[in-house]
Amino acid sequence: MAQECVRVAIRIRPQSAKEQINMCQICTSVNRSENQVFLGKDKAFTYDFVFDTDSNQQAIYQSCSHSLIEGCLEGYNATIFAYGQTGSGKTYTMGTGFDIELPTENVGIIPRAVGHLFDGIEARRKAAIEQNRPPPDFKVNAQFIELYNEEILDLLDTTRDPSEARGKKSHIKIHEDAGGGIYTVGVTTRVVSSLQDVNNTTFCNFCSD
Repeated sequence: MAQECVRVAIRIRPQSAKEQINMCQICTSVNRSENQVFLGKDKAFTYDFVFDTDSNQQAIYQSCSHSLIEGCLEGYNATIFAYGQTGSGKTYTMGTGFDIELPTENVGIIPRAVGHLFDGIEARRKAAIEQNRPPPDFKVNAQFIELYNEEILDLLDTTRDPSEARGKKSHIKIHEDAGGGIYTVGVTTRVVSSLQDVNNTTFCNFCSD
């Protein structure tokens, strides 16, 4: 059976300390076997993946993202993005909090995906050498952008003033190619060769803001 091009996962975060202090009630329940979330008693919503409050980062990555990165290593495009209101857990799930001392079990999707990508590259190179074949050539480029009030900000642009950039019209353009693919023009691109390289690139620029 063919797989869908777009799959949707929902993650229900645990209550915050403030919510617990205020004795807020949990209004959701999950049917894991049917991938359904119930809001109250009578409203059910079905997704491709459902994760309740006890879900962990590794399980979410394995279920939602692992196969996409494997596809990238075979030449396919993949996109992973988080959508939700402020405080819903997007930063934690995606791993863009830039906490360098974060425990391994709390690492989010993006760092896991980058590590997976470079591990896959190294494994394919090693396998080719062991089989007396020319090792495949990989080149990984990184861009780091933010969508803020419908404007795109280049977070790797060291020449910009972060305090002024959010109040000015962005020079970055989004285009669609003949094949329907989306690409950007005017975004800083960095060549990276390891997870540490990516961490250094994004973290240093993030801290400079």
